[in-house]
Amino acid sequence: MSHSSSVISEELGRWRRRQTQIESVLRHLADEEDRLTRELAKAQRQLAYYNSLTSDMKRELEPPGLASMLNAFRKA
Repeated sequence: MSHSSSVISEELGRWRRRQTQIESVLRHLADEEDRLTRELAKAQRQLAYYNSLTSDMKRELEPPGLASMLNAFRKA
């Protein structure tokens, strides 16, 4: 009986070590997920900023429309 109890005890120890390893990996993955979520949010803010810059630049670089030319002539 003591042999089987020793085997059971060893097996239990292996399972507990494995549980500890898995919990450690899960904590690491949760930290990594948080980091990646923050990185994604940063990239989305940058994308929105650059999209707004390009639309502003397009407005500045577009040739004036007929309405704006007429307004300029009226003011002159």
